[in-house]
Formats: sequence, structure tokens, C-alpha cells
Amino acid sequence: RRLGSAARHGSSWSSPLSAEDERAVVGGCARTVRWQLAIFYFASGFWKANTSFLHPSYSCAGLFMVQPLEYLPDDVLFAASGLAASAVPALARAIAATGPAF
Repeated sequence: RRLGSAARHGSSWSSPLSAEDERAVVGGCARTVRWQLAIFYFASGFWKANTSFLHPSYSCAGLFMVQPLEYLPDDVLFAASGLAASAVPALARAIAATGPAF
């Protein structure tokens, strides 16, 4: 796309862009920014694939998953068995790796 009047007339870089020029810049960068965000989220999930993060006894994943759960009623919250406790780190890792999909 072609830039508007500010770019054509050699205006200073410090002058504000017109709405048309701003849309052109954002539109030109959007695809790259989306790919960068997807790569960063995937890398975040990948780096969590270690025994410390996946261990239910001392993983920080439990803390991150419990914070939003405090808003659930107690009968729903405490109905889970030990299986749910061991699934929390894996679920947190899956959410971190697929963040842009949500």
C-alpha cells in the first residue's frame, strides 16, 4: 500500500500519522506480530516440559491454575480426586502452549 500525504511530502518522523497511514502500518505488521505471538506462546509451553514443572507436589502450575478456581463454589471445587491434582501441571502447560488459540 502507498502511504498518504505525510510520507509523500517528506514530513518529519515525529509528526503524527494520518488515520489512513496508521491503518496501513498496522495492517502491514499484523501478520508478523501474530506469528511472533504464536511462537512465543509455543516456546513458553515447550520450556515448561520438564520434571519440575510437571511434578504435582512442588510445581508452580498448581498456583496458576488455582487462582481462577477460587471463584467456584466449594462443592464443585473439592469434588476432584488426586487425578485432577496431577493433571493440573499438564493442563497449565497446554494452556501456555496454545495461548493464542484462546
